[in-house]
Amino acid sequence: MKYFALLLLLTLFGSPLLTHATTGSVAQRLRGFIVLQVQQHGEAWYINPADGLRQYMRDGVAAYGLMRSVGLGITNADLANIPAVGRADEIKLKASVCQTNDLAERVKGYILLQVQAHGEAWYVEPVSCYRVYLKDGDEAYRIMQVLSLGISDADLATIPTAPDLTAATTSTLVESANNLVVAVGQTSSIIDQQKNVWTIVNGVVKKNGFSAGYSANVNQLAYVNQVVWQRNTSNLWWSWNGSSWSGGSGLPSPLVPVPAVVTPTPTPTLTPTSLSNPFSGNKPLYKEGWSNAQEQADDWRVSRSSDAAKMQYLADQPTAAWFGDWNDDIQADVDAYVDDAEAANNIPVLVAYNIPNRDCGDGYSAGGVSGASAYHDWIVDMANGIGNRQAIVIIEPDAVATDCFDDARGVMMSDAVSVLEAKPNVSSYIDAGHPNWTPAATMATRLTKAGIAKAQGFALNVSNFYTTESNIEFGNDISARVGGKHYVIDTGRNHNGWNGEWCNDQAAGIGLKPTTNTGVPLFDAGLWVKSAGGSDGNCHGGPDAGHWWAEYALDLYNQGTH
Repeated sequence: MKYFALLLLLTLFGSPLLTHATTGSVAQRLRGFIVLQVQQHGEAWYINPADGLRQYMRDGVAAYGLMRSVGLGITNADLANIPAVGRADEIKLKASVCQTNDLAERVKGYILLQVQAHGEAWYVEPVSCYRVYLKDGDEAYRIMQVLSLGISDADLATIPTAPDLTAATTSTLVESANNLVVAVGQTSSIIDQQKNVWTIVNGVVKKNGFSAGYSANVNQLAYVNQVVWQRNTSNLWWSWNGSSWSGGSGLPSPLVPVPAVVTPTPTPTLTPTSLSNPFSGNKPLYKEGWSNAQEQADDWRVSRSSDAAKMQYLADQPTAAWFGDWNDDIQADVDAYVDDAEAANNIPVLVAYNIPNRDCGDGYSAGGVSGASAYHDWIVDMANGIGNRQAIVIIEPDAVATDCFDDARGVMMSDAVSVLEAKPNVSSYIDAGHPNWTPAATMATRLTKAGIAKAQGFALNVSNFYTTESNIEFGNDISARVGGKHYVIDTGRNHNGWNGEWCNDQAAGIGLKPTTNTGVPLFDAGLWVKSAGGSDGNCHGGPDAGHWWAEYALDLYNQGTH
């Protein structure tokens, strides 16, 4: 069915066709391109730029696996020098940078793997030299559709065929012996009873070349009684249950301990706590009467009635209120906000965003108060604005996950937790980044310094795009390391997951409505912390960070779930 759709696209819109008039051999000219057999059923082939051989991509999943298998490693610093797009179809609107970007010119047509992250894959389109993120099989298939060239059977026949890397039969694979252990850095792998191949790549567990659930800092795999186990640098073992990792406990029996290749970093152990969910009960989340989305809906009510209805949907969702250095009187502003929520018998969610050297001093959201003393006074005023009323406070998005976190910042944040939690009805959540930023073990250590033992828990995915499922897995991992603390997740813009872009992601869509009924014991609430339509900064034509961007809000609605 997908091939039929592909041919229909070719028929209606036309895939550029290779002609014999172009100089040079066909294989040489097409290195790094994806080509489709327009005289057949739209079969897709990738011409490997390294050797000029064509490799068959039978579908999106196979394409994704093959393209990753022939990828080149690249550092984050080098990758940042190659411009990126959010979606494959944006590339056709870009002027080529191949002549002005030496690095992009050298790697055009290649698949690049981020060796300093989790092996994320990028395709550098060979005409424009822009890169596009290979998130999964669907994205690989989209690239096949959008960025391919049509080719005749005669021209294709002149290009030598490489072995089909994705079609290796399992008949040659032998199940691994019981108690086999594979350490990071070894080239061997584990083969389970179903002939799946398990490896460690950059600290991440791969199953048949694909990431298996969430994993990070893995230094060993083991095969015990036909179950695959992974061990991370915190000496915790997790077993594969068929869809995710479970456990986080001691050595699987009867496995004999094997020295790890990577020296584990000890993680502070906290005594598990018994926490109730502050969102439980019948109180709904507070929705402020005025919002940018509401004002936009009112403005468009006559001139753009359909779009006004979409803005109204956004306006109807409870969204957190942010407080920072733009508030002239923080105590009065917080008091008014919480007072309105109490009058409506709703739960208000506030964000404290004023730490010194915010955004490490050089990001789109740089700012904050002048120092530790000023920050303490500001937090005291915020807490006094809440008083004895109920409130949820998310403490300092990005402050713990970012590179400029240090012991001094940890002390400031721990003090903020103490001040806020001293109020009888305040529940605080320290921001803990997202699954692709700071590893769970490192985050647990930092959260401990930031006062997690005194807080209700931690917040994930604030102002970001990672799926709820990946955040739950990450959150459970962190929770196990910090005494069973609970967490909340920002679901406001995460319907499509991360697409390789943190700033005004053009492929993002709004996520599920805010909810206090998650069905997951540690997951207290799904919140809209960042407002849909609030800019992340001056990227993709966006206004300053935090400013309203109506057309982006509309895109988020159109590309999201409702």
